[in-house]
Amino acid sequence: MKKSVDIELVSELISGSEIAFRTIFDRYYQGLVRYAYSYIGDFYAAENLVQDAFVLLWERRKDLTDDSNIQAYLIQIIKLKAWNYIEKQRNRIAIEKNIHDDSIRELNLKLYTLDALETTSIYMNEISEIIEKTLLMLPKQTRIIFNMSRSEGLSNKEISEKTNLSVKSVEFHITKTLKQLKLSLADYLKLIIIAMIFLNLI
Repeated sequence: MKKSVDIELVSELISGSEIAFRTIFDRYYQGLVRYAYSYIGDFYAAENLVQDAFVLLWERRKDLTDDSNIQAYLIQIIKLKAWNYIEKQRNRIAIEKNIHDDSIRELNLKLYTLDALETTSIYMNEISEIIEKTLLMLPKQTRIIFNMSRSEGLSNKEISEKTNLSVKSVEFHITKTLKQLKLSLADYLKLIIIAMIFLNLI
């Protein structure tokens, strides 16, 4: 009985019935969102992906046959879209990782001291000003902790002992500062990387 109902529903969809489309949407939407989310881990992106799949279903409805398995058809679309989404995310992260190394040591080199870039002094004044302005915009405690780490060369544990904060809290303040510096120096950082490659510094 259910099979005949499905065939009728698909037939109406092929004919351009918006009611049939809405019925199919209501029947499968939530399950497909959960399916997409299980792969990409972003609920908002999963919803957009599933909505795109339904748009594609409507646009290609005339390619269907009365015995088409709509759920399987939609899952196949979502699998391809999820694959593309994950591939783009992987490529984006790979690019960002090449440009923005998240380790404190590397960021210390590229964003704060920049000791290896003496020959690129054309950018140094601008970069120093941006760093200084960025640090001044941060909360006083965050700025103090970051300076203790960079200027005084203290370890996170030593800073923790001096400030009576947990090591995790110290790490939070330093990470917060580094993220803000990355945003402020985003354009310059690309030039720095290019210069370093050109000068065989990395």
